[in-house]
Amino acid sequence: MEQCGFDFLLQRDTTGAGAWATIGGLRTKSFSMNKEIIDVTNHGTAQIRKLLEACGVFSMSISGSGVYTGDADTLHALEAAVKSGVFQDIRLIDNDGRTYTGKWLVATFERAGEHNAEATYSITLELSGDITIA
Repeated sequence: MEQCGFDFLLQRDTTGAGAWATIGGLRTKSFSMNKEIIDVTNHGTAQIRKLLEACGVFSMSISGSGVYTGDADTLHALEAAVKSGVFQDIRLIDNDGRTYTGKWLVATFERAGEHNAEATYSITLELSGDITIA
């Protein structure tokens, strides 16, 4: 069944205590959740693939671009996060109100704009640790 595209809002915790500041909305995005598989196929499995349950590394990444609506402090914090590699508390909110909150490495952050148009940004985030989905 066809589905309308997702709208995401990206926010960052400015205090570490849940004071969320909006970075901006994402117009184009890629949202990926992965679980590494552990293949335990051997001679005894009669040439049928067998995977080890509840094992492997979970990973999640987000990349996208949109309209930048954050303030100067958020801009400076994101630029510093790319340079330093310090994890950021970031929350992604989808159009259904579902949130994805965790510690993220800001792998890339770019911003652009024309003199007579909105400021835009693109960002790539890699999850470090667990994700809270609510």
